[in-house]
Amino acid sequence: MRTRTLLGYLFVAAISALLTYLIFGTTTDPVTPEPDSKEICMDYDAKNMSTLDADLIHVMTQGYETNQLDYIQSKSGTIAPSDAKAIWFDLETLKRYLYHIEKKSQKVDGTITDKNLGVRFYYATYPSKDTIMKYDFKDLKDPSGNLLFSDYEGLHTLVMIPTITIGDKILDFNPLDESTFREGFSQKSNYAYRPGQNIPNNQTGALAGTRDMSGQNHGTLYPPGPTLGMGF
Repeated sequence: MRTRTLLGYLFVAAISALLTYLIFGTTTDPVTPEPDSKEICMDYDAKNMSTLDADLIHVMTQGYETNQLDYIQSKSGTIAPSDAKAIWFDLETLKRYLYHIEKKSQKVDGTITDKNLGVRFYYATYPSKDTIMKYDFKDLKDPSGNLLFSDYEGLHTLVMIPTITIGDKILDFNPLDESTFREGFSQKSNYAYRPGQNIPNNQTGALAGTRDMSGQNHGTLYPPGPTLGMGF
């Protein structure tokens, strides 16, 4: 009888220990934050924060203003008499964009890691209002069809495009299209475009041969945004 009681205690203790481990035990797997939570995507506490010398930043930004920006403004005509010198994105937009690049890529190919992925920043220019209306660019219109960023006409901006590293090549690709994961899409008819080619309209007025892809633009330009608070 005493032996059975002892075995019973040991059994209860073992079950309790197992439950305690399962509930409170540590794990090496990263915790995935809930959408819109206050958790950050990754923990880089052990890594040093990237820094730049403030004087270097001043030299570089002033060099841009007195060279490239001055040249842009001298050639821009009446569309953009005062071009933008900076663009701003809120942190949540950037985190969400990077998160989706990684997670949607891994959903298609589980062997992909963040070391294979990156973002290429293209220098770009907002099209004229006539061009937006002609080709019906939905990304520059609200649901009612009204133009967004109408005061950005002719101003330069940045467009972010995901990249994937294959061997020694860093390829633009679309995490939403598996066919671009191995060869990129620079030569694919669904995405390819060459300056000077004739762009036909389809029945909806959109550019023929294009489709939605993972990209990010829509930051705030300065100017025309208020430059108060800018240090460089």
